[in-house]
Amino acid sequence: MEFNGPENDRMNIFGPKYFVFCLLMAVLIVSGYSPSTIASAKGPLHVKNRFPMHIGLLTPFPEGPDLLPSGRLGGALAVDYSSINFDAQAEHWKILMDMETAVVECRLAYGISERLMVDSRIPFIHMGGGFLDGFLESYHSTFGFPNYGRENRPEDRFGYILRQDGNDLVDPVSESFRPGDIDFGVKIVLNTSAANKIRSSLRLMVQAPTGDSRHWTGNSGWDWGLALPTGIAASKLFFYFTPSLYFNADAGDGDTRLETKPVWGLMTAVEYGYSKAWSWVVQLNVYSPPFVKTGIKDLDQDSVELALGFKFQGPFGLLYEGAFCEDLSRSAPDFTVHLAIGW
Repeated sequence: MEFNGPENDRMNIFGPKYFVFCLLMAVLIVSGYSPSTIASAKGPLHVKNRFPMHIGLLTPFPEGPDLLPSGRLGGALAVDYSSINFDAQAEHWKILMDMETAVVECRLAYGISERLMVDSRIPFIHMGGGFLDGFLESYHSTFGFPNYGRENRPEDRFGYILRQDGNDLVDPVSESFRPGDIDFGVKIVLNTSAANKIRSSLRLMVQAPTGDSRHWTGNSGWDWGLALPTGIAASKLFFYFTPSLYFNADAGDGDTRLETKPVWGLMTAVEYGYSKAWSWVVQLNVYSPPFVKTGIKDLDQDSVELALGFKFQGPFGLLYEGAFCEDLSRSAPDFTVHLAIGW
């Protein structure tokens, strides 16, 4: 996988956001070998990259290797709220994404046996002008972060243009929830070490074209992929690695479609088990560009998103999850706030 992004600190491994990620990883590793606390693994943060051009595609979903027990039905309800400002042009392209999005996702899973589980993810997607532009301009100015041209657009005004050679690929309709493509998966245990220190599984998935391709919540074709979630336990630390590969149908509708190519992904995460109930997670989700070269450098680079969050095992078997996600490349939302409750 190539890291070939723009010449700024977003894709510079010595840039400030990568430094923060490495520092947090080091703190977790140093602190994780104290045997004084009993901790349990709760898995990585279940938050996807919600970049609008990728939102209807099958892209990496961070997950751990564990399965539900045989005969058990589980589920989760998650909400991701993102802010995006992207404005670029090339010889054949005019692209504008100025919006805030909300994705409400229902997830269901059922343990068929100790080594086999089926699951599904059902998203509903809202795109609109939002309300955070003024706050974000002040925040970026205070901490010296780039504002990505947000100040050149009307405040909190929705804008969505995907135009290739004069043809519009999207109908810019805001302020409505629309269904996205539904993901169905099968997860199979591959390996569990004798001491349960190393666990791995295989997830095979297919995504059905239930979304609206003209509003870019789906791509009107069947997508499929596979992932290899792996977990390694070390005292209070739990490491997760998930390489993955995805094949998407060409995006768009009618005669004007955007050609896709195979997507390679790699999710890495470190979970620090603070106690039996609480965990802290640092996570990096990376995947290759899903579209054939557009000539826009920010779209033709890898998507990189950093997530910092927590997991809390509450009463009645409920698992609460929260995260703040920052883009380390332009092909990810400026930020995403993620909340979920699972059972």
